[in-house]
Amino acid sequence: MRPPPGYAPEGLNGRVLHLKHTLYGLKQSGRQWYQKLTWIFIDSMGFVRCDVDQAVFFKHADPDLTIIIVHVDDCTIAATSLALITDFKERLCAHVKVTDLGELHWLLGIEIKRNCTHQMLHLSQCSYIAAILRRFNLEDAHPVTTLMDIQIRYSSGQLPQTMAEIAEMRDVPYCEAVGSLMYLALATRPDIAFAISAVSRFNANPGRAHWEAVKRIYKYLKGTSEMWLTYGVFEGGERLLGYTDADGSVGEDRRAISGYAFLIDGGAVSWSSKKQEIVSLSTMESEYVVAVHSAKEALWLKSLISQIFGPITYTIDLLCDNQSAIVLTQDHQYHTRLKHIDIRFHFIRWVVDNGTLHLTYCPTGDMVADVLTKALPSAKVKHFTAQLGLRTA
Repeated sequence: MRPPPGYAPEGLNGRVLHLKHTLYGLKQSGRQWYQKLTWIFIDSMGFVRCDVDQAVFFKHADPDLTIIIVHVDDCTIAATSLALITDFKERLCAHVKVTDLGELHWLLGIEIKRNCTHQMLHLSQCSYIAAILRRFNLEDAHPVTTLMDIQIRYSSGQLPQTMAEIAEMRDVPYCEAVGSLMYLALATRPDIAFAISAVSRFNANPGRAHWEAVKRIYKYLKGTSEMWLTYGVFEGGERLLGYTDADGSVGEDRRAISGYAFLIDGGAVSWSSKKQEIVSLSTMESEYVVAVHSAKEALWLKSLISQIFGPITYTIDLLCDNQSAIVLTQDHQYHTRLKHIDIRFHFIRWVVDNGTLHLTYCPTGDMVADVLTKALPSAKVKHFTAQLGLRTA
């Protein structure tokens, strides 16, 4: 930073300037703004900061509830009555300048539709999909119904080998194309999570086959851009429900793929598809490891929901399609074939014992998390995508 013109014509002579206000561009600015906002919400307005997600603030005044979700300087307000929202806005305006955008329709590039009559909520990034299709000149591509070709297994053997192949891939925007898909996979499109995980392993040195796989994902998105992540009133849907699965057909590095998804009101609220950090010796072990990671996510979701809306009194069901892994979570005996499993993975036994989580068998044909672990044919992709809550609004 430099002094304003004319302020110190002869220099500061070794002195420094002390800023009394934070400015955009400084490393400390975001932290200072958060501290100010926290003071406004907690000390001045009586809100409570959520312990497990410190971007969430809430205030109970039985039977009323107000929830504030913060992203830098964008605040989303939810309350049990319009009067609470109006009162919050008025009190906030007394501290900072506020731009009121009215009822929520867009949030961080996500389009939001509400159907109050049927108590439905729809989230979509169709505009973002159209933008990235134009960016990579794929807006005229022919749509496909599957994310990945089930006949092709991508590996390091498909990396560029000759100078001609290296030159061909030098100008291909592979990393940019994969990076543009990440926001979709994290925000509203759990169905593409596995495909993104698979192609991102070759970011450092992609081959032609890997680039074709990325373009196939874009073609799939073009055909399904009108899919909305939907939450609504379904029988028993208000309960937190989890699915956990692992891919038994490991790749060249012998590491299985973990996938889990948690649903509330018929829509996915949390999901993951990633390679396991260990080499498993059996399918049962792979399923057991991903069940542990799913249990950790279930505990976090339970803490978040319980603190804001009240304690969860029911046992969370976690569906698994491997009966051996289910038995292992309930059996505290150590067997010869299981002695090598790291003790940290037996954490799930404690979670099951205290009644927080209950593992239930689910046939593979109904395992929603299957779409997060492997490439599937079109019929299964459509079925599991609908189960995750992706529907046409």
